[in-house]
Amino acid sequence: MMGRTLAGLTLVITFAVQALSMGMFQVSIMAIYNYRGQKDNGRCCDGNQERPPCTMECRTFFSICLLHYITDVPETPSCPFGHTFTPVLGGNTINETALAVLNYFPLQIPFSYGWPGTFTLVIDVLHDAFHNRTLSDPSQRILRSVVIDTAHPPTLWRKKTEISESVDLFYNFRVLCDENYYGPECNTLCRPRNDNLGHYLCDENGTKICLPGWEGEHCQRALCLDTCNRTNGICEEPFTCRCIMGWTGESCDQCLTHPKCVNGYCLQPSQCICLGGWRGEYCNVDTNFCMKTQPCMNGGTCLFNLTSNYTCLCPHNFTGIHCENRLCYEGFCEHGGHCQDSDLGPTCTCPPEYHGVRCENPVPTCQEIACKNNGTCIMKEFGAACDCLAPFIGKRCETYINPCDDSPCKNGRCLNMSDSYTCSCEEGYKGDNCDIIVDLCDDFICYNGGTCFLDSTSKLPVCACGDQFSGPDCRNTIDLCVNHHCQNGGSCKGTSLDVNCECTDGYSGVYCEHRRDLCQDIVCKNGGICKHFENSTKCVCDPHYEGQQCEVPLLQSDQSATHPTLGDKDRDMGYVNNGVTLHHTIYTTLGTTLIIIYFCIPMKL
Repeated sequence: MMGRTLAGLTLVITFAVQALSMGMFQVSIMAIYNYRGQKDNGRCCDGNQERPPCTMECRTFFSICLLHYITDVPETPSCPFGHTFTPVLGGNTINETALAVLNYFPLQIPFSYGWPGTFTLVIDVLHDAFHNRTLSDPSQRILRSVVIDTAHPPTLWRKKTEISESVDLFYNFRVLCDENYYGPECNTLCRPRNDNLGHYLCDENGTKICLPGWEGEHCQRALCLDTCNRTNGICEEPFTCRCIMGWTGESCDQCLTHPKCVNGYCLQPSQCICLGGWRGEYCNVDTNFCMKTQPCMNGGTCLFNLTSNYTCLCPHNFTGIHCENRLCYEGFCEHGGHCQDSDLGPTCTCPPEYHGVRCENPVPTCQEIACKNNGTCIMKEFGAACDCLAPFIGKRCETYINPCDDSPCKNGRCLNMSDSYTCSCEEGYKGDNCDIIVDLCDDFICYNGGTCFLDSTSKLPVCACGDQFSGPDCRNTIDLCVNHHCQNGGSCKGTSLDVNCECTDGYSGVYCEHRRDLCQDIVCKNGGICKHFENSTKCVCDPHYEGQQCEVPLLQSDQSATHPTLGDKDRDMGYVNNGVTLHHTIYTTLGTTLIIIYFCIPMKL
């Protein structure tokens, strides 16, 4: 009945409990054939017919449930090991062609617990009756397949076929450990590494396999060369041998002598054992030096010396380390010179007419010397000599020297002036030897604090002037007040940093354009009110007070008896009432008070 090629495109469905994984259980749906288009209760999936033949195809999807090992599977299992379901994958037939069109990629959902080995797998093929892929309605089930088995990773695909009266289902399943996890429970962790913490790979059981050249529990210890002396050398990289202090050689088996040792060897570090013919702490004294080099001169005898290799025993009339210096003897100084011994040997004091080491050379006189090129003969310490005029030199002033031969002009042309030279400098340079760069600003004056600089275009000096000056040399003064117009009698004041207006009393602002309220600085007491007139202010007092700030109280008429001193003084009190100025004068005489009240025309304050 089958006779069909199963789907080559594998649908892989995996399960997991947590994000951290140790392995995965995979299910690969290969194909399903629902020949009648009906559910396992015998009813059609869709359409008007309840019984086959069914005119409408099923909308098929899968529910996969993974449980612990149980033989009695409930109608609705709890799926403690994992559960998933697919979207609708097709109709009555889902084969290789259908899966290829869907391009449904494998899913891998890992599990994070130690795999128990035994399991129960429940695969339900369902019809999506209400387009919500419900899993709680057993009446929509097309087929159920249950696998109760044992499997340990890594497991090859196990094929499974579930055949009912009208449905054939083909699928595979397997258990795999995640990368770096091994063992039958996927709980052996082995992560290959090649760093300071280890150098190893992992075999199929998760056992560490050391990389070549490494050993130890974690393959962290490098293997040395077979020839490496393990006492004197250590291995930090495979098949190497790094010597500890005092040892050298490819195998660290050669000791190092003392740093000052010259002709010796060692058996242990820092030793200096002398070779034959050498002595001393550092084997630097040659016992055969006298015989090999014969250093003593003038018949001196060489004697061995432990400190300096040798000592010369000099014959009579000779001295020095190598007997190289003569001592005074009769006839050593010629022409009557006087001989005297010194550390450097005999020295001669010559008579005036001779000179030289042994007074062998006569001293020349000006009568014997002819100076050329206008040279002048003069007497010096060792006789006559020529004092030459430039540009001549030499023992007889016979050699001409061109002063331009040494190219003294660095950035110009040298001109020979017979006994001297002069330089014709290139543009931009000056100085006797044309070695000073010309700064055009040196001779260019900028006045009033201006700064000279070279214009980038013309290359000529120009001045950068301060705020109050202008012109090519900053001599022109700029009137900052030309465009700064002060109002209301204010006067303009300009400085190098700013320009502003000094305002008259009663005005403020950048241009003195705002009239200032003079009353803001006046304090009227006892209910008085400050009034601002054209150029002044005044406190308008309450009727019971007077004074510039309304600070003086006034007595009422019935108080004059108790204050007779006030009765003889006129009081002129004024106050504003509803825009009418009301004035009254109080006259007090002999205990009788006469009040004269008069009205004035209203004033505008």
